Amino acid sequence: MSAIGSILRSLVLGPPRDEQSRTDVSGSHDPQMDSGRTIYAIGDIHGRADCLQRLLDVIMDDASASGQITPVLLFLGDYVDRGDESRAVIEICAELGSVWRHEAVFLRGNHEDAMLTFLTDPIGGAAWLRFGGLSTLMSYGVPNVSESMSDGRLIDASATLARNLPKSHRTFLETTRLTHTDGNVHFCHAGIDPGTEIGGQSPRTLMWGEGTDTPPSDYPYIVVHGHVVVDAPVLRRREVNVDTGAYFSGHLTCARIADGSIRFLQT
Repeated sequence: MSAIGSILRSLVLGPPRDEQSRTDVSGSHDPQMDSGRTIYAIGDIHGRADCLQRLLDVIMDDASASGQITPVLLFLGDYVDRGDESRAVIEICAELGSVWRHEAVFLRGNHEDAMLTFLTDPIGGAAWLRFGGLSTLMSYGVPNVSESMSDGRLIDASATLARNLPKSHRTFLETTRLTHTDGNVHFCHAGIDPGTEIGGQSPRTLMWGEGTDTPPSDYPYIVVHGHVVVDAPVLRRREVNVDTGAYFSGHLTCARIADGSIRFLQT
């Protein structure tokens, strides 16, 4: 069975018992979810399909053990770049809708934003190659790429990527969202500018972190994000960060958020 097939099979049937593992870091704050559902907010994957498979197994095990009926999978962005399996990660995410029985939410990170820019403006978007794009190009079979390609080679590489990118992958990338809010919990890739109303945050702030800062303790929302690599998941009064650098650490983290509690699951 292919790696992707194994991952999707585990979502439907659950993982074999000897493959399950869970690392919990407990914390208790005051999330109040309008939906009443539990959300599993997954941090930056960066081309590590192996970590994604392991974490989905852990989530399925946790949801089953806790009796969750309608758990939500929420991805905080940065699916691509740096790791070697960006294509496989996008394939898994693009197919989740057909096998996951409940809601799945996919947010856009700065790396997807840069990839989409390269597809439409390869010369203007050439900086993408210098912070992870090369590994994504290679995962989609784009040959002879480097950080210092001529304008002609950049255009050729973009055209090859567009040809090799399955329609479902492009649709997935283009339909990712900037934010998701449930009750007093606000999800985005990079964070927020506490001086700006939550509905007025700029895409640059939400995806790239421009102007972001730690929300004060009396901020009306708990902000859940990734983007900034930390050694261990961060749980503050009004901020949660789950980017534990999976592409080099092997530790992919999600925050399990339900009414009245936040805790972490990790590979």
